[in-house]
Amino acid sequence: MTSPPPSQRLTLGLVCRTLAVEPEELHKVKTLRLARLRLAALCPLDALAGTLRELHLRDNRLETLDCAEALAALAPRLAVLDLARNRLRDVRGLEMLRGLRVLDLSANDLACDLTEGELPLASLTVLDLRGNPFGKTRVTGGAVLEELDGAAVNPRARG
Repeated sequence: MTSPPPSQRLTLGLVCRTLAVEPEELHKVKTLRLARLRLAALCPLDALAGTLRELHLRDNRLETLDCAEALAALAPRLAVLDLARNRLRDVRGLEMLRGLRVLDLSANDLACDLTEGELPLASLTVLDLRGNPFGKTRVTGGAVLEELDGAAVNPRARG
């Protein structure tokens, strides 16, 4: 089986490594683990919008989610987003992921606590913000939040 020419392949923007994937195969992926690859950029993500349910980007070098439009393309199905142990200072665009159930932003460089408008709290059941410079989060959670920073959420504390 021969590989298609490079013009027919999708290349994810990776600073230290290049990952070339056949576009038609991406629409079958449900879980994508790109941990410890020293990724510094995510574009383009919209090619993953088919059936992707889980995106694990733990232990990379991401400083910002620079593809808000691409994140929006993932919104209908993406349930788990693991961005732990990166260098994130800004997470604009996450509020578009209205179906997100699990969000791990632990051990990043978030200097100020996130506001409830910056997170898709209506759908989140698990949120982890531990290990960021802002200290303990003031986010109390949405109606369905079950776990915040590794601890169970008191049902009375829910939005």
